Amino acid sequence: MLSKILKRFFCFILLILVVGCKKTSTKSLGSNIHLQDSINYYIQSANDFSKSEKQIIRQLSKAEYLTELQDIDSLYITNKYYIGFVYDNIGQHKKFKTIVEDVIRRTIKINDSLNLARGYAYLGEYY
Repeated sequence: MLSKILKRFFCFILLILVVGCKKTSTKSLGSNIHLQDSINYYIQSANDFSKSEKQIIRQLSKAEYLTELQDIDSLYITNKYYIGFVYDNIGQHKKFKTIVEDVIRRTIKINDSLNLARGYAYLGEYY
């Protein structure tokens, strides 16, 4: 009797493992983490206002380039907003507006209503 219960339990666990396991490439997961770490580094480095505007813009350009390598999802959108905020803080208001308008277009494509609302609020701040 106990043997039947153990066999069923084992089969149940095996079934859960087979169904629940999802093939995920650890290499791509690791590269996404490194990519996000690099983006965070460049945004934080650009947020150091003891640097010259030229140095800040160089850091933001690197962050923008790396962000474009990401899938368009909420993390991508958040990164773009942070980049736009730093541009706005250094007086590059038109660049901020351009970034926000781009994010609005992309959020419409992916049906992200929360970030779309945020985008319109930020665009309203610009005006």
